[in-house]
Amino acid sequence: QRRVHGSLCVLLIDCAMPAETASSTGVSFCKKLAANDKQTRDKAVKLLTTWLSKHPELTEKDFLKLWKGLFYCMWMSDKVPIQQELAEKIASLIHIVPEAAVQPWYSAFWITMIRDWDGIDRLRLDKYMSLVRYCVREALVWLRKQNWSEESVNQFNEILLASPLDVSKPHRGSGLSLHLADLFLSELSATSNTLEPSVLLRLLKPFLHALAFSSYRPLRERIQDKMLKSLLMEPYDSLSDTRNITEEMFNIASDPSTPDEYRKMLYALHTTFEAHDKTSQSQQQEEKKKKKK
Repeated sequence: QRRVHGSLCVLLIDCAMPAETASSTGVSFCKKLAANDKQTRDKAVKLLTTWLSKHPELTEKDFLKLWKGLFYCMWMSDKVPIQQELAEKIASLIHIVPEAAVQPWYSAFWITMIRDWDGIDRLRLDKYMSLVRYCVREALVWLRKQNWSEESVNQFNEILLASPLDVSKPHRGSGLSLHLADLFLSELSATSNTLEPSVLLRLLKPFLHALAFSSYRPLRERIQDKMLKSLLMEPYDSLSDTRNITEEMFNIASDPSTPDEYRKMLYALHTTFEAHDKTSQSQQQEEKKKKKK
């Protein structure tokens, strides 16, 4: 296979769906999604929306081929309003995919983004950043519909730890991991104004793991500043009680497997969160006293 992003000189021979999972019309979605003609691409997206719901047997391998087509569909999309509309349509497909196939669908999305992120030129970067934001948003909406079940959240966490937050490959698609850290808290806040402390901790665990084990300093700094420290300030201070996170940071900092060079930073964060928890508790007690009066 040969791929030259700039001119979309792509050999999409391997994009054709396997015969056993192809639609009755024999449409090769990947090729049509990457077509030069916008009308052809729009029809392919519309057809895919219907087709996905009827094929619960699809695997991650099948979804990787579809995501390749969707990636190039986005590549060919011009003008910001059209790009935004397409990004929203693509992101919403997670609600169309049969429930049993949501995890491999979401995994295939991240694998595709990681694989091709560093090949995106700066003129096209904004639309892919929007696509990632919308896909994260809809994934969180899907998790909310599952009542933030421990099993569902853990499955999504495994996907993040295997792709954008994979500490064993810190520089692969590094800009994507930074973008994820930038947007995650705002999208989570937009999805749910309040969360049970245990749920919030569970959602943040992949980022805490990256904070403790990633050798990529910009990512560690971004998680500290854009996520954890921001969590203590408006507008995120209403998300949830942070005492569980405070306790978890101490556990990670004191864990023998945590690299020694990161312990000081983790203990400092724990101290910051601990002070915030005490202040919040005092404020709550004062408010209760005022209400009694």
